[in-house]
Amino acid sequence: MSLQQLSPSLINLIRLSSALNSKDVNFFKQIDSDISKQLDSLDTRFVSVINTLLKTIETEDDVETELGEDDSANWKVVSDLLDSLFEKTEISLDEHRLHKSSNSDGFTYLDSNPTAKPSRFSVSTKPQKKFITQINNFESESYKPNLTEKPHALKSLQESLQPVPATSECPEHYLNPYSYEIMNQPYPDWILQPLPKYDSALWSSSEDDQPQIISTLEQLKALIKDLKKSKVIGVDLEHHDFRTYHGLTCLIQITSESKVDYILDPLAPEVRENLKLINEVFADPQIVKVLHGAFMDVMWLQRDFGVYIVSLFDTFHASKELMLGKHSLAFLLEKYVKFRTCKKYQLADWRVRPLGLELVNYAKADTHFLIEVFTKLQNELLKKGPDSLTRVLYDSRKVSNRRFEYSTFKPLTQTNEVVSTMASVPLEKPGEPNTSVSLSFNYNRDQPWTHLIFSSNLPLAKRPILELLFRWRDTQARSSDESVRYVMNDYLLVSMVTYIDINSEVSNQLLLNIINDNSKFSNSSGFIRSKLPELRKYINEGLSELQKMDVKKWNLALGIQEEADKITSTDNVYESVEDVEQLERDFASLTDEYSVDFKTSSVRTVIDKRTDQYGQTPSKKIWSVSYKKDGTPKQITSHEVTARVNIILDRYRQQQEEIAKTSEVPSEAAVEPVEEQPTPAPEEKPTYLDVAKKAKSDPNEIITLRKHQKHSKKRKLETDEDVVSLDLNKKVLNT
Repeated sequence: MSLQQLSPSLINLIRLSSALNSKDVNFFKQIDSDISKQLDSLDTRFVSVINTLLKTIETEDDVETELGEDDSANWKVVSDLLDSLFEKTEISLDEHRLHKSSNSDGFTYLDSNPTAKPSRFSVSTKPQKKFITQINNFESESYKPNLTEKPHALKSLQESLQPVPATSECPEHYLNPYSYEIMNQPYPDWILQPLPKYDSALWSSSEDDQPQIISTLEQLKALIKDLKKSKVIGVDLEHHDFRTYHGLTCLIQITSESKVDYILDPLAPEVRENLKLINEVFADPQIVKVLHGAFMDVMWLQRDFGVYIVSLFDTFHASKELMLGKHSLAFLLEKYVKFRTCKKYQLADWRVRPLGLELVNYAKADTHFLIEVFTKLQNELLKKGPDSLTRVLYDSRKVSNRRFEYSTFKPLTQTNEVVSTMASVPLEKPGEPNTSVSLSFNYNRDQPWTHLIFSSNLPLAKRPILELLFRWRDTQARSSDESVRYVMNDYLLVSMVTYIDINSEVSNQLLLNIINDNSKFSNSSGFIRSKLPELRKYINEGLSELQKMDVKKWNLALGIQEEADKITSTDNVYESVEDVEQLERDFASLTDEYSVDFKTSSVRTVIDKRTDQYGQTPSKKIWSVSYKKDGTPKQITSHEVTARVNIILDRYRQQQEEIAKTSEVPSEAAVEPVEEQPTPAPEEKPTYLDVAKKAKSDPNEIITLRKHQKHSKKRKLETDEDVVSLDLNKKVLNT
């Protein structure tokens, strides 16, 4: 009998059972022995049927699967079994979705439930404390490459490690030791030819198909031996920069040409200390290293391990050359291999050990398909033209050629070739913390605190406080090996700058109130609370030093001017545009650069280059320029403007003279006698209340509060108290 046939009977049974009160059952059992026997028999049969059903369910050994005589205990048995069934059902559904590689949309998914929250893990001890070579955040010299040997060298290690002498723009420093090899070693010949089809290994996220974890020196050497057999490898890094000053490379993922996935653990002290051995592979020009957006990856490899990349292929630059519209790795995976990754673990704490299965799969996905993506991009670049591939390889060379430098020794002018730690404040004395309360009053664009000045629109008087807190934050971060964001994030820092009064000392309570008010926006309040007395003392010392300085003189010396002064000042307002020749050169340069976009090559600049009839270039200053419909400029010189002003002034003087003539009072002889008219009694002006009462009595009546009288155009003479009136409607200047 099918379930559909049993359903009506079950529904009637449930309805009748629900209508029967359990107390009534016990009552009828007591008054009628036959009913009691029948009910006991039904009870026994029902329990037997349920026990038979429960025995078919596979459960853990510690789960009870048989009902007894105690009803409350029986309900617990049923409840536990139902929970077990529900859990198994959910697991089976998840496995079905996870292993179903071919979906209706044709995509393979990293995570079947991308909206679920990632598992939370905590790190009890900083891994950098276990490093063999401890980190020193107080640099005493410029960054020196951590190399003891140089595989695949065109220039010797000794020659590559010669310091570059200091100049006015850059302190003494070391170049990228593989700079010559990066820019001159040829890529392998096969990269310039169409590549055969390459299919990545089928994706699996099960525990039985996980990457090989490299955490010992022996495993590292075996990995290097295996990678040497490949012509191309995929590489990616996972980085952490919140609980350390400069940052830590926490994972290095590698996929070999033989479709084997590896994960290096650079937090393992033995691996970190010897990871420079992998330069045998990474510096080999015959092995192409495929990375996506290697802008920072090459910096982290240099800074943490002394590892450099020769023959880099950056898929980010390939996507830009092909003008794909989007350039993220996630987009390339979707487009070329029909794989959808997940951003759920993008901000995970990669210092966690051991790594959970979720984190391992996320890290593995970044390189698992990278070689396949590379081959498809390379073939598309060749179809577009050989120059396209050449440009991508050159852009990749420039990415590899970048170098890391400490903020204390970075160039005065910021460049893309040199990268320093974000928001790092240069040390006043190399190798020593910035403990003294000193202010530079330097707000140029290259200073680490300048971006907060303009993004937060801080007033001029508050800028020294910002610099003060910025320096203190950096010193604390260096000393504790924490990021500046962990010590005091920008939001809390700007809030302190805003609420601190530069004319009075700060108290612990004031700082505590600021921290409490902003604690929900800051995850670093715990560190600040522990340093509260020290911070208060530092701020007050800085305010005391600030009171001794003349801020306005400092601003004059540095050429800083308040925005309000720039707007309201009218002195020498036209001096900023007097260098017309420089303006001409700028326009001419712009014209040369974009001449291909103009419809005509006969482009005239702001100042006409033609000379006058005597062969002399006009020397009059140009006041403004107007343009005709055909685009040719018409110049208006300062001489013409002066002439126009003089014309206006002449007309104004003439009008003043006419007004003065019409305002003269005639002599008494010319005035005819006028009979004296009786003066009427002055009418009492209605008050506001009178008008309001009148309006109330007759709402339809229109009331004129003040009668407008038209004055005669003829001038009338009055008594000695006559006043000469001027016709203000008359135009002063004729048009």
